[in-house]
Amino acid sequence: MVENQSLVGQFIEAVKNNRDEASRLLQVHPILFTTPVDLGQNALHFLTLEGTPSDVEFLLQQGFDPERRNDFDDTPLLDACVLEKTETAKVLLAYGADPNVGSEIRFNAIHCCVYDGNAELIDALISAGAIPVYTTPLGETIFDQWPECPERQQAMQELIQKHQIERPATE
Repeated sequence: MVENQSLVGQFIEAVKNNRDEASRLLQVHPILFTTPVDLGQNALHFLTLEGTPSDVEFLLQQGFDPERRNDFDDTPLLDACVLEKTETAKVLLAYGADPNVGSEIRFNAIHCCVYDGNAELIDALISAGAIPVYTTPLGETIFDQWPECPERQQAMQELIQKHQIERPATE
């Protein structure tokens, strides 16, 4: 296991600094597609959190699965949404990440973005096919838990108007 961890570390460094070497390592060691860095996160999860959008795109071009889940049942897209990594999320969506993804901890990708009011990211999710009308088990919708920042509140209102999102009917 320690040998694999060292190999994953070497691979991640190569992705960041020497793509030819990263490609070579991946060809020689296909286990790199699935070997966890930590907590079930493979290199794609790790670079979604710690890398650049181009790092993530490189891995997706090599065949990494954008739907792979970590030990917390999160996909790289959910991680990108939680951390407001808008450009990285757009790359993941372009390579087939499910815009309606959810996990045991997070209700769905849009809901991860609402509190911070990242209208650009929510717009990208909706444009990729995310269903904007949802209700969490706690009764929350896209209309709840808005950001405190007035500019972001305005952006959320414009987004709701743009996509003609209506509040779900209550029982």
